Amino acid sequence: FKLAEELMAKGSFDDAAKKYLELVDEDPKHEFADKALNNAAVCYENTRRFDSALRLYERITREYPQSKLADAALFRVAVNAENSYDFDKAVVSYQKLVKDYEKSKDREAALYNTARLLEGLQRYNEAANAYLRYADLYPKSEDAPKNQFAAARIYEKQGDYPKEIAALNEFVQKFSSDKNQVELVVDAKKRIAECWQKLNKETEAKKAFNAAADEFDKRGL
Repeated sequence: FKLAEELMAKGSFDDAAKKYLELVDEDPKHEFADKALNNAAVCYENTRRFDSALRLYERITREYPQSKLADAALFRVAVNAENSYDFDKAVVSYQKLVKDYEKSKDREAALYNTARLLEGLQRYNEAANAYLRYADLYPKSEDAPKNQFAAARIYEKQGDYPKEIAALNEFVQKFSSDKNQVELVVDAKKRIAECWQKLNKETEAKKAFNAAADEFDKRGL
């Protein structure tokens, strides 16, 4: 293990990976076996061998599920799947991390990446749900307002105006007291009015446009 570490530090990534894997093959129950697999995977990532890295990270989650490295390994499975353009596998891996590892430091990023990839795959309803879930689970994150708004934007793209209204109303309710979101709050109210217009609800639209104008004045914009 020490020899492999020395090789890795020197940048001899292929040789280091080989040594790490020899350790695991020789003694799969070695106390450092999970770490050896992890380090070998990092070596492969450094040489852009993403498929090889992915397979080693998968071995950690499969063969050492109790390892402290398991959740981070699953995150790296998803990242390397994404780097290999296997976006469906990346989504599944990110979703598994969110579901199975509630205390993982990578959970927040995994949920955001899930939403981002689902939107790219045009799985819009799932993407919107993931964005909304992010805003619910991490309301104090600086990305929470952006993700709540992203869900509304997806519903607009689909022409699902009732859901867009609901997402925007939730945005206003959650973030109107955040001084960094002042302009988006006004924009959200204006968009709500436009949704009512598209639904041919003129009374609701006028009321919502007035609310947007009042909000603009109140904020002194």
